[in-house]
Amino acid sequence: MEILDKTVESLTNNGLIVLLNNHVSTAMWCCSSTDGEGLWYTKEYPTEMWEDCLVQMVSRYKENPLVAGMDLRNEVRAANGEFASWGTGKVTDWAKAAELAGNKILEVNPDMLIIVEGILSAGNLIGALVKKVELSRPEKLVYSGHIYPFSPIISDLPYSLFKSTMHSMQTFVADAGFNYSAPYWMGEFGCGGDSEKWQHILQFLQETDHDWGYWSLDGYKYPGEEEGFGILNSDYQTLRYPWKMDQLRTIMPILSNHKP
Repeated sequence: MEILDKTVESLTNNGLIVLLNNHVSTAMWCCSSTDGEGLWYTKEYPTEMWEDCLVQMVSRYKENPLVAGMDLRNEVRAANGEFASWGTGKVTDWAKAAELAGNKILEVNPDMLIIVEGILSAGNLIGALVKKVELSRPEKLVYSGHIYPFSPIISDLPYSLFKSTMHSMQTFVADAGFNYSAPYWMGEFGCGGDSEKWQHILQFLQETDHDWGYWSLDGYKYPGEEEGFGILNSDYQTLRYPWKMDQLRTIMPILSNHKP
């Protein structure tokens, strides 16, 4: 935890906003369909422990205003034969779990953004149409989705269908004035090389102006195992692909009033 403390301190001292994230329950590289980490609970770490850990992390950084949000769980998906649901009221109901955990967090820090990813590896927010995550502070809800050039089916569509499908499955939540309306954040996207599918994602963000987080900054997964999607090389100083940064700058707004 001391390493994380120093990381958060360094980032926020330089004016960067930190969003905490519960990626997996067991220390490992994420994600696969067989790692048993697809749901927010595991045999070793039940739902109650997951909630307690989120609250502890929020409490730890409560006095730092630039620790601004908690992404409750990364890429919720099937695990051990159980499929995540939305609005069913069952133990697998991700909307219910996010609601309960989010409200516990807000009791500790009412200023935290509560980031709720879609199911199917953060690809599907359609359940929000009929069951919105109800928070004690509704303005703190942010829905999040992920998309990659390798994402099944949707990434193979021609651009016009890709764009409409992205809206139907994820970004519709950002449409104002509906019962389900809430901000949307593209919490992950990335690529290892330039391609037509990558350009579709980039064009989508250029046209829609949704905020985003790129996966990833890292130069390697483990020592000796490169992270091909990484912004940085394994020296964590030089750019892996300068062309990628040039493309990402096209979707970075200039915040002239942003001061560290």
